[in-house]
Amino acid sequence: MSLVNPPPLPVLSAPVETDNARLLQFSGAAVAQLAAPGGNGRGPGAGRGDGTGLDTGSGGNTGGGPVRPGGDVLPPTLIKSVDPQFTADAMQARIQGTVELEVVVQANGTVGMVRVVRSLDAIHGLDLEATRAAKQWVFRPGTRAGQPVDVLVRLLLEFAIH
Repeated sequence: MSLVNPPPLPVLSAPVETDNARLLQFSGAAVAQLAAPGGNGRGPGAGRGDGTGLDTGSGGNTGGGPVRPGGDVLPPTLIKSVDPQFTADAMQARIQGTVELEVVVQANGTVGMVRVVRSLDAIHGLDLEATRAAKQWVFRPGTRAGQPVDVLVRLLLEFAIH
């Protein structure tokens, strides 16, 4: 008897390239785009919100936090990037690759919250160096209806020995 493996699930990925290729990436659809019953808030969303969002969210987002690009939300545009620095230990170990970060580009264009999504090296400090560098990046903020908003995006920071 042979076992048949099911086909792999499809992956949705919609990269956005800036002048510095592969730096800024986002993906996914807003949760509120899925059919959901109305909540007990003032809006038709599934929660306490006043709009189409979930929980306290509005405009198709959840909880009033940062929004994701798409629909009427335009992504932020990179103005200034800072390259991450190799640590001496990582250089000696010849570690190369990419750290994937999820960051909030705030309405003022600075980077707020940073979370490592895909680690390259937590032991020799490259994940920390990528986080430190990303916190120094500056963007033209993302907007909704022409107004700056906090936007959740993915950054890919590469470490390469030349």
